[in-house]
Amino acid sequence: MAELRALSEWSESQVWCGPERHGTLTAVFKNQIDWLPLEIGGIRSTQGRTLAVMQVCGGSQSFNAVNALRVLAAGCAW
Repeated sequence: MAELRALSEWSESQVWCGPERHGTLTAVFKNQIDWLPLEIGGIRSTQGRTLAVMQVCGGSQSFNAVNALRVLAAGCAW
């Protein structure tokens, strides 16, 4: 997890991509996001960076994971 946090701080942009399971993110993927630092020196870890959100899932109604990622990535959630 220390390496993930360090890479998150170092990156200029990020791509979050995960599967949808039972209508939402998998627990493993959500835990990885939870371990990212909320802020470093008063600056959110996603502030000023490009963030792309994607999901891997079939079906015409499979968009819940992307919606959950948008909420997590929004400034109000972080």
